[in-house]
Amino acid sequence: MGFFFIISIVLSVWYKIDAYMSIPEIHKLFLKTTGISTDTRNIIPGSLFISLKGEHFDGNKFALEALDKGATFALVSDLELQKNKNYSDKIIVVEDTLKTLQDLANFHRKQFTMTVIAITGTNGKTTTKNLIAEVLEYKYKVIKTEGNLNNHIGVPLTLLRITKNTEIAIIEMGANTMSDIADLCKIAEPTHGIITNIGTAHLQGFGTKAGVAQAKSELYIWLRDHAGVVFINKHDKDLTSLVYSVDSLNFLNNVLYGDETVPENKYLIGDFNKENMKTAVAVGLYFKIKKSDITKALKNYEPKNMRSEWVSTKKENDIILDAYNANPSSMKAVLHAFTDLKSNKTKWLILGDMKELGEESQKEHTNILWEILKLNLSNVILIGEEFYQAHEKTKRYASFKTKEGCIASHLLQSIKRSNILIKGSNSMKMWELVPML
Repeated sequence: MGFFFIISIVLSVWYKIDAYMSIPEIHKLFLKTTGISTDTRNIIPGSLFISLKGEHFDGNKFALEALDKGATFALVSDLELQKNKNYSDKIIVVEDTLKTLQDLANFHRKQFTMTVIAITGTNGKTTTKNLIAEVLEYKYKVIKTEGNLNNHIGVPLTLLRITKNTEIAIIEMGANTMSDIADLCKIAEPTHGIITNIGTAHLQGFGTKAGVAQAKSELYIWLRDHAGVVFINKHDKDLTSLVYSVDSLNFLNNVLYGDETVPENKYLIGDFNKENMKTAVAVGLYFKIKKSDITKALKNYEPKNMRSEWVSTKKENDIILDAYNANPSSMKAVLHAFTDLKSNKTKWLILGDMKELGEESQKEHTNILWEILKLNLSNVILIGEEFYQAHEKTKRYASFKTKEGCIASHLLQSIKRSNILIKGSNSMKMWELVPML
């Protein structure tokens, strides 16, 4: 009995190993597709569907649906799916679909000798990425991270959009914990890199600003060890200190910038956006873009996707919708920029909670309230449990635990002919307030 049991186990393991395709084999199939799909609600016809698994979902359950809707292949981790007679030749079985996605993306990236620019930092990653893309597209075929796909899933998806025509890939990298950036670098293998700044965000994962710096430094370390190029704002002491700490012997190829002249852009308010534009100028000049084209690209850039996006309403309100993310650093920066905004209209702040601040959350929300007091901004609406608790110490502003409570008060509906800044973490869904304004 024991002998046959052992044999059955061996055969089972052998069968699984034999059933799994290698990355090169999967890559050959991938090249026959139109790209990657991960959601059956928007299947790309002819694509490779990847059955990702999460805490509350299992993509394996939707693999056959994906094939029904037009996917060419489905990458799954459930061996039982291969028994389906209708789709057995379209089912690709692997042990771990997420790891396979990452390995496939890295294998695909290795097929090209091209420029890959990695961008990370506490604030300004997406704006800087978009500005650099606008500049470089005057001369090169560029792909970039779309939206906020900057994590362990998004980075591979971006890399798999590289084609033989792509000359430069701009990859945004986010991080919630230590080693995230290092892991993303192993997948993307960047040749150039930028850290926009070091601030206070994701303190739940990093603990302190020093922890944030250590996490971001993983990009410098990768580029140091792979003869890469780093763009560094020479006036940012955090960054210059950080690069020296990981590269005291100057193995890195450093491109220093910070004194560049940037054009006026009516949509990009605040000094922090000027720094973002300076980065784009420096990168553009490095890659031999004409100064006139750089100026044109930066002057005409208009932010979208709730990242300092300007929205005008029928009630003659001009809204700066900066509701995709929020942390103490970005919140303070945009508050100062909004205060300095020249306008004859009344100014309103509508702020939602900042998430992932851990034990520092109450302290950081209280600090924002003191910052508002210092800036003498009086028309303020606060939304969320954290701001509500912090507000108990000042009681100067309208404060609501929920958006629903704010809407029910009809305070929003009374605001007309004003400049309004709306900011909060993505999970607060602050954009839902815009129709009331």
